[in-house]
Amino acid sequence: MVYYEKRVNNNSNFRMVIQMSVDGYHTAYADNIVAYFKGYLDIANDDVESKKGIVLPLIGDWATEIGKTKTEIQKWASDHEDFRIAVEKATQIIESILVKQALQGKYNAAFAAIAAKNLCGWVDKHEVNETKEIHITVVERFDGGQKVISEGVMGRIGDAEYSEVDSGPDTVI
Repeated sequence: MVYYEKRVNNNSNFRMVIQMSVDGYHTAYADNIVAYFKGYLDIANDDVESKKGIVLPLIGDWATEIGKTKTEIQKWASDHEDFRIAVEKATQIIESILVKQALQGKYNAAFAAIAAKNLCGWVDKHEVNETKEIHITVVERFDGGQKVISEGVMGRIGDAEYSEVDSGPDTVI
């Protein structure tokens, strides 16, 4: 990634350099996004007594705050490792606010469930335990009769496969 330096102040006593990539990403944004959401977390933690919850902050809100779009934020997260980590931290803070406010009854339960799935990657997990058995008999034909080579049961329980095979020279006519 190509960076260029933008000198904010040329005063010899004070010089601050902001690294900015050609796609408009400032390295300061990584700290800024986390600080933005920590501010909301502090408000949510201090707001235990009120019956009304705080408005859930979103990544798009921060993007608007800095004059960018959510698409630009997603691109930065894929192109800049430090920013990707910062967005993960911000998402964890959003999740924390969502869960705490929902458990305190400040958010509608249906809204909280949908928001957790869409914003935090939560999923409903339905485990299906299904057992199916397949009885198999392998035979070899000779002189008008049948010789059983092997006989058994094969199937699947959950994610595990099993088989019980009894192989022997039984004759079936």
